[in-house]
Amino acid sequence: MIKKFLVFAFFPLLLFSSCNKNDKDIANKDLSSDEDTLSLTPSEAFAFSLTQDILLDDRETDLETYLEKVIFPAVKDFNKVTINKISDSEYLVICKNEKNEMRIQITKYYNLQNGEIFFEQKIIN
Repeated sequence: MIKKFLVFAFFPLLLFSSCNKNDKDIANKDLSSDEDTLSLTPSEAFAFSLTQDILLDDRETDLETYLEKVIFPAVKDFNKVTINKISDSEYLVICKNEKNEMRIQITKYYNLQNGEIFFEQKIIN
């Protein structure tokens, strides 16, 4: 009888303490993620936000580099930018400001000669 009482008395404490630990881990992870983005250049923050926050894909490092080096200089004067994944090899970047809208289709290719991934872009009206 006493063993059952102890189990029922300590089970909620054990459950509560494990929940608090997970909450702290999640909070610390969010804080460290925010600190990481504070040290990025504007082009790095642009590419990181589109791939990590909008596409929710941390594996597309080649795309992230392409967005940073090639796309950012072309769209840096727009107010709003988003990206849509059309397929595993095609993306659509949509840029807007008060007067203009621009759509850039990005296609991902594999070069058979050198084994590298590369991208091409096309502006769509």
